Amino acid sequence: MSSEIDAETLELAREEASDCLQRIERHLLALESGAEASEDALEEMFRDAHSIKGTAGMVGWSTAASIAHRSEEHTSELQSPCNLV
Repeated sequence: MSSEIDAETLELAREEASDCLQRIERHLLALESGAEASEDALEEMFRDAHSIKGTAGMVGWSTAASIAHRSEEHTSELQSPCNLV
């Protein structure tokens, strides 16, 4: 059994990460433009960061997994009710 990841799996991982990053970017741009942070937006950002972390970990992208993990942590902190004010 080889530990190498096949090209098709890497492409699927890249596509999933790209989709997640596009959604995160859309939410961040909305926040930057003055939109209030909503629980739904923050939850979606958290889930997308979590998906990136899992996908990156499965294909061996350790730096991306680490960055996604930190993004999860920061988004989780923002989800605290006292931080939404």
